[in-house]
Amino acid sequence: MLKKLGTYFNPRETAQGNALDFVHLLTHWPSIIGDKLAQVSIPQRIAHKTLTIVVNHSTYAQHLNLLSDEILTKIFKLYPRLKKHVEKIRFQYSEQSFAEVHETKRKVESQNLYQGIEEVFHPLDPKYKKMQKEAEDFFSGIDEDIKKSLSSIYIQNKIKSDKSQ
Repeated sequence: MLKKLGTYFNPRETAQGNALDFVHLLTHWPSIIGDKLAQVSIPQRIAHKTLTIVVNHSTYAQHLNLLSDEILTKIFKLYPRLKKHVEKIRFQYSEQSFAEVHETKRKVESQNLYQGIEEVFHPLDPKYKKMQKEAEDFFSGIDEDIKKSLSSIYIQNKIKSDKSQ
């Protein structure tokens, strides 16, 4: 059964945008943890300031627990906004949960639901900041609410035009 993305978050603790960070974390997990460990571990959810990682064997849970500080450092380097929402990592051994999360991820990938996520810029991405600055300069002197909307449209069109070239 395909689960909603909200299943992986405690909505009372998650700010808008962090769901996207979690999806990026999920899709980039192998680059954070390494290909071999990514085959036996997968991020499951963020709740109560804890990132839960499901593993398919207790030995991996122990091994990854020893690396938890290093893993958090890598995660925060890529997704600084998660610092507000994650204080620790919990490694949970559960073959059933691992299989469920892995199957959900596989179904989502097979339906191309991640398609386009790579093109979404993180607010701290230098390319995004540059486009945002261009939009702010272009729409200077306009009401702030209208300026936000126009800047968003400007950035979206800029991304589309860059892709088509």
